[in-house]
Amino acid sequence: MGRVRVGCGCLLLTLLLVGAIAAAGWAGLQMLRQPDDAVAPAATKEDAARAQEKLYAILTGTGRTSGGGNVIITQAELNAFLARNLVEIGDLPVSDTSVSLAPEGIAEIRGRLPLSYLVREVHGDALGGTLPSSWLERRVWIGLVANVRVEAGPGTRRYLRLDVRRFSIGRQPLPSMTPRLVLSPSALRWFRWSLPGTVEDVRVEKGRVVVRTAG
Repeated sequence: MGRVRVGCGCLLLTLLLVGAIAAAGWAGLQMLRQPDDAVAPAATKEDAARAQEKLYAILTGTGRTSGGGNVIITQAELNAFLARNLVEIGDLPVSDTSVSLAPEGIAEIRGRLPLSYLVREVHGDALGGTLPSSWLERRVWIGLVANVRVEAGPGTRRYLRLDVRRFSIGRQPLPSMTPRLVLSPSALRWFRWSLPGTVEDVRVEKGRVVVRTAG
């Protein structure tokens, strides 16, 4: 009877290990797949120019506003500006960046990174040497949903903070703390931006960002 129990225990352990390996393999494949809704937003030169003009108005406290000291940047303008001006975030070689703005301060941000970057940040260079170069050069989709809010700092300093609520690589959902594990410290600094003194508040609404400026 003892041998039967030992045999059953070994079989159960083997099945659990096989199941864990299969689940890990499936998750890995899901990370390499493109999300169904990964569509590049329309971006025009006119939208990019308007965004640049409005950002200049915010930084200098002058220029065109939308009344009441507010500068409104539409989702289309923001995406057009990012498409034409963003090369990397921190040391993050990101491409195909897009932002979707929802009510109640929610922003969905998406972009693509080389797999080699994520492997290096998590495992160092050792694992990278075991993977085919074609895999390492492949760009994978990174997606996050964050709550955007203004955080008070010392004195009159303010910060724009992104609190991650959901995170995914490819089609694989991951814990919200994952960015802290897979992104470099310089990239993580973009989750908390120092705002210029001309900005009193930032509010994310559906399809737009409303920036309240001083004066």
